[in-house]
Amino acid sequence: MTRMLRQYLEHQADELERVLLNHRAPARVTGGTIGPRLIRFTLDLAPQVRMAAITALADDLALALKVTSVRFEKTAQGLIIEIPNPEPRPVTFMGMWADLQPLPAATALLGSTDDGAPLLARLASPDVAHVLISGTTGSGKTVLLRTIAVSLALGQAPTEVRLMCFDPKGRAFRALTDTPHLLRQMIVEPVEVRESLRSLTRLMEVRDRQGEHLPRIVVLVDELADLVMTGDGIEALLTRLVQRGREAGIHLVAATQRPSAAVLSGLMRANFPLRLVGKVVSAEDARIATGRGQSGAESLNGRGDFMAVGGGTAALRFQVAFISEQDARIELDKVAAEAKIAPELTLPEAPVEVEAAAQAAIDAAKLLALEQQNGAPFRSNRQREIALCGYAGGAATTRVEQALDWMTAHDESATTTTKKRFSLPTFFNKSGAAA
Repeated sequence: MTRMLRQYLEHQADELERVLLNHRAPARVTGGTIGPRLIRFTLDLAPQVRMAAITALADDLALALKVTSVRFEKTAQGLIIEIPNPEPRPVTFMGMWADLQPLPAATALLGSTDDGAPLLARLASPDVAHVLISGTTGSGKTVLLRTIAVSLALGQAPTEVRLMCFDPKGRAFRALTDTPHLLRQMIVEPVEVRESLRSLTRLMEVRDRQGEHLPRIVVLVDELADLVMTGDGIEALLTRLVQRGREAGIHLVAATQRPSAAVLSGLMRANFPLRLVGKVVSAEDARIATGRGQSGAESLNGRGDFMAVGGGTAALRFQVAFISEQDARIELDKVAAEAKIAPELTLPEAPVEVEAAAQAAIDAAKLLALEQQNGAPFRSNRQREIALCGYAGGAATTRVEQALDWMTAHDESATTTTKKRFSLPTFFNKSGAAA
């Protein structure tokens, strides 16, 4: 620790105690830790002081300490106050990677915690399984996605882990272009995404029947919300993957700015056990992103400052391990040169359009039934036309009948919102004919 940093810590501790005393909330700084990007002070509150009285002073404390924001966390040791480190140390991927080998199967490096320990995500664990990354522009979502992808490719052979990358903007995963771990080349267009997801769901069903789960397949998605809003039953396919994919060795790691109900269904969000949350705009956005109240995610600093919520542990703040696209290419080129030729992994052919549309109908009906708990009973309007899929007739008719029967049994109805969500323009009546 430099002399300047020591003096800074002493001054900030004194300021904390002074401001709190002036607001009749006396407390004593009893210790703390210095992380790569954060300083954490531990406060011992006077018996009569409530935690809410301290957190209400966030703006006053930030002003007195001359920092952009402060964040609070309640622990067994007392109340923690976090502020930015004035002498931040970079957290680099390569600086951490050499000390991590070997990693357990399907394990990704995320970054460094406050005490400098590496933070890992073991996708094979039911406490992790699928990962939802959220945060504003500039929070570091794409860098975190790249860190996860590169660590999986460097840490596992193609026989153990394969990657499938959905990249609408064509820039998040460019470093992975030539890695032997790619199951398919970069997938950019929505129609390619849809067909790939259909193939994955069929593979999931095959693996379920055969009891297989290797190699594990990690599906990486940048801009999940944009993908879902294209419609075409993509949300239903993704939801099936996060519901049943782990047992078949298929995992989803997806990034979005704001995982609100208007963008992602509650059913989909509920199936992401691990959430990695960067800087968000407001306390309400923080609640939506983390699934918890008073998480403090709105007070994160951006630029790779993240919080891990879920995964079977208490919330952890961490700094993303940064690796540039150029360095990622260099390391992955080494892997490509040394890797043995992996056995061909052929995805089952996507179902023909009729079957795909029919399956989308059933998926839509099931999601509808789970989400529209307060809708008008469908049984009372048996002949009511309902938007279910974009195809009428043929093999789809029987499957649509099944979907309608399922909805009737669960006493649910269609709504305009659901029709829009699933982009299902064709109307069916009970006979299965298009309106």
